[in-house]
Amino acid sequence: MLGQRRGPLSKGVLHIPSRVIATSFALVAFAAAAVIGVYVGNDVFTVLWRAAVIMLICYLIGRGVGAVAQWTVDDHITHYQKQHPIPGETSQDSSSQESAPGTSTRAAA
Repeated sequence: MLGQRRGPLSKGVLHIPSRVIATSFALVAFAAAAVIGVYVGNDVFTVLWRAAVIMLICYLIGRGVGAVAQWTVDDHITHYQKQHPIPGETSQDSSSQESAPGTSTRAAA
């Protein structure tokens, strides 16, 4: 699930790369649009308006790309941790995932 947080690495730190990717993508798009607009010879207002619109669009695209990349890395880390557990550590996620929601772990009488 895309919005689900799992594992010890998912305590808010993994949202930072998504924002960094989106911001970087948006700023590069803004700079490119501004340089191209000035090179073509458009007036300042037109250049800034178009560059701002392109920056907003590219930020949204960057957030999507960053979220997918972030989810992929998080999923890979979770899968790797399940396949290669550290001896002596217990996984809190495995106990919550073993029983399905709405089922009881008590023995039926």
